[in-house]
Amino acid sequence: MRPVKCLFTVPMQRPTGDALGQAQSYPWVNDNGLAMIGAAAKAAGSETTIWSWDRNYSGEDVARYLRETKPDVVGIKTFTTHFQWVLDTLKVIRADAPDARILLGGPHATTSAPDDLFDEFPGLFDFVIAGDGELAVSRLIALIKNGDSLESDETLKTIPGLVYKSKNGVVKIPNSYDVAFADLPRVDWTAQPPSAFQDLKNEFNGHSVFYEDSRGCPCECAHCNAGTMNGSRPRHKGIEQVCAEIEELVAVYNVNYIIFSGNAFLADLRRTEELCEWFIKKRLGVRWSCTGAAYVRRIEDRELVRTMKRAGCNKIIFGIESGDDNVRERLNYPSSIGEIGNIVNAIHQNGIITDAYFMLGLPGETVREMRATLACAARLSLDRISFCIHLPLPGTRGYFDVLKKHGLKRIDWSGYDFSNPPMLASVATVAEVKRSLLMGRVIERSGMARGLVRFVAG
Repeated sequence: MRPVKCLFTVPMQRPTGDALGQAQSYPWVNDNGLAMIGAAAKAAGSETTIWSWDRNYSGEDVARYLRETKPDVVGIKTFTTHFQWVLDTLKVIRADAPDARILLGGPHATTSAPDDLFDEFPGLFDFVIAGDGELAVSRLIALIKNGDSLESDETLKTIPGLVYKSKNGVVKIPNSYDVAFADLPRVDWTAQPPSAFQDLKNEFNGHSVFYEDSRGCPCECAHCNAGTMNGSRPRHKGIEQVCAEIEELVAVYNVNYIIFSGNAFLADLRRTEELCEWFIKKRLGVRWSCTGAAYVRRIEDRELVRTMKRAGCNKIIFGIESGDDNVRERLNYPSSIGEIGNIVNAIHQNGIITDAYFMLGLPGETVREMRATLACAARLSLDRISFCIHLPLPGTRGYFDVLKKHGLKRIDWSGYDFSNPPMLASVATVAEVKRSLLMGRVIERSGMARGLVRFVAG
């Protein structure tokens, strides 16, 4: 029997967005999830190809590849904001690889209601793999290799996170969030070398890399579906594994900047301190950044901030989202603006860049509350600020608010204009949100504008 052939890919035809449509932009960065799925498939005995975010292929490119290689499995990563490109790619795959098993994975596939997916992509896929996909892909490939039927409920129910349609309706197998992150396959860097990605070049004469050290987030913020994606319990790679992989990235791929992309980097401060001490001891010349918003209370210790600085941390990224405490309480954000301000000041004073993201048009948000967010962004000791419109992504409170507000069963993403969103979950109108966003863009770029906003806000 010939080896099982797999292709795991992102959608074709990299779109370009305007200033209001940044959510549609494709990143030119490595994808840990795709790389780990690919590693799992290889370990299960497949011939695996990955087309990641360094590619920009056309329908003709993918059709030619499918006809020539005849893959048994094709998986595509789905983001809601890339819906139309996912749809177009699936049509090509179904037409030119009619015998392949087509898998949907990624955020949109994981957080959408299963029935919605079968309405959105009718006849264009076979299975959804929700949440962690590594074990599910390994199991699926083993079944194909063994010649087991993929039509049997008893067989399919052994695949964690699988969503499929049976004769009795749509079936969703529970995800496998109880599996230790350290037990999942390691990233196969040969499939996505950091040098291949435009956005990973840096000012330090080397390469950057996004590194997923952890999965899971215990917060239940109303705008976010991270807990649905990766589970609510933080899971970490083992510290020895992290150190070994960093050394490999430095020695083999000339990486000297690491973006720790997991939400739970600061969930275990003893582990954070241990990693910092390792960086200090090894003297690799590596700089790094991490996220801090979900665990802002964990870094009140200024000695820890100083240790992180000595260890090479040059930036902490905060998803502050709202600058109004009423909104923060209403949307279940874990910290007050006062707490965030104290931590941001401590980090800023220790020479670590503070980078913050804010959203406008949040569920139930008013014009006055958006103005409070603009004033907060101008007031805090932030080196970099970014604003975006909150979109009602599947699984979030904003999504269900929009359904209720407009009497919908689901949002038709094929007709949703992400650069000019027709439906938002805010009390403020779309026009009012867009006007606030334009002011936010000015604040992003102008210190003088920040000062003026601070003065007007008092």
